[in-house]
Amino acid sequence: MKNGVVIPAEIVESSSEKKRRHKSARQTQVYRDMANLKYMIVRTMVEAPRKYAKYFDEMLVTVSNAKQSLALALEGGDAAVRADNLSYAKALVEDLQDDSVILHQLEVINKERKKAIRKLAQKVSGQTVRLRDYFKGQGIDIDGKTLE
Repeated sequence: MKNGVVIPAEIVESSSEKKRRHKSARQTQVYRDMANLKYMIVRTMVEAPRKYAKYFDEMLVTVSNAKQSLALALEGGDAAVRADNLSYAKALVEDLQDDSVILHQLEVINKERKKAIRKLAQKVSGQTVRLRDYFKGQGIDIDGKTLE
C-alpha cells in the first residue's frame, strides 16, 4: 500500500479547469501595478505646488489611457489588436517615466519619488512587453507560466 492521499480524477480535472479560466484585468499583476502607478501620481499631485496642476492632469490622462489600453488587451480579442494595445500602453508608461524625470529636474519631486515612479513604470513596461510577446506567440505570460 502506498502512503499518501488519492485524489479522484474529477477533482484534478476541476482544479486544472479553474487554473485555465480567464482572469479579469483586475486580477492580473500588471493591472494592479498600473493602478499603483496611478495612485503614486495622484499622491504626488496632492503634495506638489498648485501651479503644476495642469501638468499632473496630463499625467493622469496618460496613466488612465494606459490602464484602459491594458484592460482592452487583457480582455481578449484578436492577438494583433491585443499586442497593439499593449505597445500603446508601454509607450504611455514610458512617457510617465520621462515626466517623473522632468518633475525632478524642476525640483517638484525629490529623487526618491522619481526613483519610485520610475521603478514601478519600468516594472509595468516589462510586464507589458512580456505579455505582448506572448500574444504575438513569441514569449511567455507575466507570471512565467505558459497560458493555455
